[in-house]
Amino acid sequence: MQSFARAAILVIAGLSATGLTEAKEQEGQNYVVPMATGVSPDDDFFLDDEFGFHLGVGRAVSDAWNVELNITGSDHDGFPDADYLGFGVDALRVWYRDRRISPFLLLGAGHLELDFDTTDDDQQSLMGSVGAGFLTDLGPLALRTELRLRGLFGNGNDVIAGIGLHIPFGAEAAPSDSDGDGVPDERDRCPDTPAGTPVDDRGCERDSDGDGVPDSRDKCPDSERGAEVNDEGCEDEADSDGDGVPDSRDRCPDTPAGAEVSDDGCELDSDGDGVVDSQDECPDTPSGVRVDANGCELTAEIRLRDVHFAFDSAEILPGAERVLENAVKTLRRYPDLEVEIAGHTDNAGAEEYNLDLSQRRAESVRQYLVDNDVDDGNLTARGYGESKPIEDNDTEEGREENRRVVLRILNAEELNIEVEQVE
Repeated sequence: MQSFARAAILVIAGLSATGLTEAKEQEGQNYVVPMATGVSPDDDFFLDDEFGFHLGVGRAVSDAWNVELNITGSDHDGFPDADYLGFGVDALRVWYRDRRISPFLLLGAGHLELDFDTTDDDQQSLMGSVGAGFLTDLGPLALRTELRLRGLFGNGNDVIAGIGLHIPFGAEAAPSDSDGDGVPDERDRCPDTPAGTPVDDRGCERDSDGDGVPDSRDKCPDSERGAEVNDEGCEDEADSDGDGVPDSRDRCPDTPAGAEVSDDGCELDSDGDGVVDSQDECPDTPSGVRVDANGCELTAEIRLRDVHFAFDSAEILPGAERVLENAVKTLRRYPDLEVEIAGHTDNAGAEEYNLDLSQRRAESVRQYLVDNDVDDGNLTARGYGESKPIEDNDTEEGREENRRVVLRILNAEELNIEVEQVE
């Protein structure tokens, strides 16, 4: 048995001379395991518990599994004395190799010889082993502790406790790199980096400006250090109207929600007539043509439909605001327009009374326009009474059409504005 111990020492020394590597071997790494053991034979052999040895040579065949070949031996006093010598193969399932302490389970099989001192009746036995243990990182080495149950077929069971060293040797295996980014998994803080993506020393995508957004997605790669950025790596700027254009570049900061805007934050105006598409009722107006607030070509007469008055009064009734606001927008856009506000009535009642009523109503509309910042110097009010009907006063429908207010552009011909009545 002493010859086996001396051989074990020589084997360990020879393997160590080839160069140590990290104790926690990676896939493909070879190692040697010398251990001192305490062996408790089965009671049926009447043998004392004694110390022994275990020498294993193994290889990490994957990140989770090791395979080992081993020699074991021990000398026991008893009736009679006996020597144990075993040869076997073990499979180890190892967890958490990257941690300081790695637990493992083992399963083994082999052949055991029992040499009795006082008889030539030596015994041969197949054996199987199950056990568990720990690998504790010591830097270039690891401490190995284990406890196993060795079953001798037809000859009982032995309990073996072992403690020793786990010594990698030979060329170091290439470290595992699951995502192929050049950074070993044990140091890779971003183990799922897309293929071909440049990474830093931690295995994470590069982030040149340190804003937390990798360069591959960073649309603002030179953000100021410490600045808050959005998912695209750009500084979060205020966007008061939520149109996607930050206030610092938004020329139209009050765009209605949901409106389609240009790069400067203003609503689109496809025909360039000054009326945005969402309000343009004539979206294909020729270039250079004057248009009203609805985006339609301006004509010499604009009838203010939906402008109604209280009975026998110049008071403008609710519901006229939209029409009057459009008139305000048009007149403010073109301050060179000279406009007559013409009031008309039907033929019900005295002619002189209708003339006065139409004048008062025209004045009421003029005042509304002036109150909304239309230049009063370009506005005149005139009542025509019942003198200019456009429909037959003999019907209710006709009389309703004749009760109207019209904006007449007095300098339409001078400004090349089409002379056509529109509603």
